Amino acid sequence: MNIVRIVKRIAIGATALLALAGLVMAIGVSQPAQAVGKTELRRALLATVRVAVPVDGQKGFYSTGSGTVLTADGFILTNFHVMGDVNKGKLYNKDGLAFIGVNPSDLKGLPTWTYQAKLVKGDPQLDLAVLKVSAPFKGGGALPKNLGLTTMPIGDSDQVETGDAVSVIGYPGIGGDSVTYTMGTIAGFLDEDKDGVNDWFKTDAEVNRGNSGGAAINDEGKMIGVPTAGVSEAEPVGKLSLIRPINFAEALLKAAQVKIGTAENGDGKAKITSLIFTDTMDRSGKPGKPATVFPAGTQSIYAVFEYEGFTDGLRFDYAWTRDGKPDVSGSIDWEGGESGSYWVGITNKRGIIEGDYELTLSLDGQVLRRGRMTVGEKKETPTKPTFSDLVFAEGVSKDDKPVKPHKADEPFAEGTQKVYAFFNYENMEDGLTWSAVWYIDGEEALRREDNWQGGEKGSYWISIYHKVVLPNGHYKLELYVGEELLAEGEFDIGKGGGPLEEGVQVIGTIVDADTRRPVKGAVFIVLKPGVSARDFLNEPNEDDIYGSGVADSKGQFTLDVLLERGETYSMVAGAKGYQPAYQEDYTVDEDQESPLEINVKLQKR
Repeated sequence: MNIVRIVKRIAIGATALLALAGLVMAIGVSQPAQAVGKTELRRALLATVRVAVPVDGQKGFYSTGSGTVLTADGFILTNFHVMGDVNKGKLYNKDGLAFIGVNPSDLKGLPTWTYQAKLVKGDPQLDLAVLKVSAPFKGGGALPKNLGLTTMPIGDSDQVETGDAVSVIGYPGIGGDSVTYTMGTIAGFLDEDKDGVNDWFKTDAEVNRGNSGGAAINDEGKMIGVPTAGVSEAEPVGKLSLIRPINFAEALLKAAQVKIGTAENGDGKAKITSLIFTDTMDRSGKPGKPATVFPAGTQSIYAVFEYEGFTDGLRFDYAWTRDGKPDVSGSIDWEGGESGSYWVGITNKRGIIEGDYELTLSLDGQVLRRGRMTVGEKKETPTKPTFSDLVFAEGVSKDDKPVKPHKADEPFAEGTQKVYAFFNYENMEDGLTWSAVWYIDGEEALRREDNWQGGEKGSYWISIYHKVVLPNGHYKLELYVGEELLAEGEFDIGKGGGPLEEGVQVIGTIVDADTRRPVKGAVFIVLKPGVSARDFLNEPNEDDIYGSGVADSKGQFTLDVLLERGETYSMVAGAKGYQPAYQEDYTVDEDQESPLEINVKLQKR
């Protein structure tokens, strides 16, 4: 790895250094790189619905906004100001009625008006409202057992920090009525009523009026807030927009008796780890010999599966098709616990109708597994999945095409934060288990396994990123379906990587300890070995500085030199108007990975 050593030091005046005084700095080892693919984004887009609310006394006039599906049985979260006047606490129509538009599965067209919903609970002060699907769009008739809604997984907004990536999804009405996705960062926090609790996230992600009630998601695809444009005037925020943290909705959802269900539990996602078909089952529930082809006249077939990560109370759906057409389906409220074995089956005393069958198993609206079997003569053998044309690029366009793709011998620049991997696929099935494994300098850095949700064929992208910078080195990506390796590719960041002993790069973020806002212009200093931080604060001397970095508008800095492994350094951080932070005698481990992330919280004087 060829690393450019920047030897130019930042001149720091004695006055600024003398302003530093005694608070211990929090040292954090850098987090591992994380991968983000289309699956999380696709689910979030499908879970975001359009909301239209008729206004009493104004025929043909509607208040419009966005909403987020929380449960498979139709609970939806939106803003109160989509449903009514927040200042008066009065609804736009006496019935609390709203119409719900659902996105097409390919996400390339306009939402289809599918359901009616009614207000269950609302809080004008929080500007949040909970709706429940109540009838088909045109009214009359019963709702289907399976509404076909995709649900949004919920995150923890208390874990959000300044500088975190955030994406906003909704229907702003700008450029048409289709769903819109914009990206940005958490720019800070706002305590609107000055009670010591931050009421809003501030973001530079594009939020316009129709986005109200939609979803703000993190890089895991989990909802961390509700975009709320043009409501609070407590503080001028310029081009920044406001997001209500999702944890504020907890009491409202509880009052509305919403049982938040996601296909996640514990440390991992819900999974169906195996699926077999058999025509016999003993009294203890033990299946007979597995098969995929059954003779004509078979009266009963059982689909037996092993599962983990399930949650009682979620909606579990099973659906059989025969020769591509719907045959038998059903739904239950799951009561089988977190893990174990379960079965569903079909039966016909006259013999199950011959044909090619496919079974789809879903939890909380998310497809977890598909399986095929045949009754009678097997018609054809399914073609194996393929991944091809793997390309690495610097970005992704609005139509999901690679931006600045790199050739195999063309390294990405030092300081790269994200690399995208694009590939084409064929013969895939939703519910298949697939995985992406990333390696850095021959060591496994990240493994991500998921259930496929991209359809039979098309193009797909995933990415590997770090919120500050990816380490220089040689990268490799392997793509699997099940245990079979379907594609692999390699690239470099920096000029081919290099040995571990080259040095450790230091990156980090400096924020206000109370507001978590970035402290632009804050200085981070590493002192020469043997120099005490306390002595330096008492008597600043530029000759004692080993390296330094200055925080940008996002509070992020990069040290201008590399640290040596096995060496011990003292560190100081400070800014005008803040008490200093310092760390005495921090030893860089011999096996310390680069970059080392050091995050600092500064307390105002």
